[in-house]
Amino acid sequence: MSEALWRKVIGGRNARKTEIVKQSQELRKARETIEHAGQALEEATVKVEKLEKRNTGLRASLDKALKESDEKDHIQMLSTDVGRRVLGRREEEARTDPLTGIPNRRRFFEFVEEATKRLRRRDKPVSLLYIDIDNFKTINDTRGHDCRDVVLREISKTLRETVREADEIGRWGGEEFLVLAEDADERDATVLADKLLKTVRTLKILSPVGEPIPITVSIGIAAKTKKDDFDVLTFVNRADAAMYTAKQHGKNGVRAYSSIGKDEDMRNNE
Repeated sequence: MSEALWRKVIGGRNARKTEIVKQSQELRKARETIEHAGQALEEATVKVEKLEKRNTGLRASLDKALKESDEKDHIQMLSTDVGRRVLGRREEEARTDPLTGIPNRRRFFEFVEEATKRLRRRDKPVSLLYIDIDNFKTINDTRGHDCRDVVLREISKTLRETVREADEIGRWGGEEFLVLAEDADERDATVLADKLLKTVRTLKILSPVGEPIPITVSIGIAAKTKKDDFDVLTFVNRADAAMYTAKQHGKNGVRAYSSIGKDEDMRNNE
């Protein structure tokens, strides 16, 4: 082998050896970098956990401070005429149906409870009228939400204008309304129900585009006297059962609970 060729072979070997050494060094550095990154990640995880614990404590302290502040503001509001009026409006809004402006289910339930308590002190009957708009789903499905809302508001207005001054009205839910008539037995309530039935039947309700919407209702009646010991929910359910019977007999009518028998199954309020 010539000297030139020998030098070339030796040079190639040295170059490969240098490259291998270089790659080994880079691999070692890469491993060190990964190890450092792992340590940094662990340290960062520990810091995050500490911060989360700290933030949890801060949030709890903040929530407690806000609650105490709200209670303090509430007490301060109660101490002023303006505050009392504001809180009074809030309470009224919580007990009022926003669409119709009449008492909602919660407030009407309170009316019935209060009337029942008064009934225990004096021997005068109290009656419930359970009113359901006939074919309301069809009105909603075929004419839309706007017409539905018009009908609900008009029925609410009619109730206000038709019942006696001392009677209480409320929207029980959906297309269902209730009237609480104190000092009224079943006969008195039936007279009032017939009046409501005829008034609603003659209403001229127009849709937002001016189309007439024929409306009828079915009404159920339940009466309660001092000797009756059933609770408020049973009272409402009896009127509901009577209304359902009116529906079964062709709608647009009035039925009293006493006429369907005390043993007839009653629907539960949905």
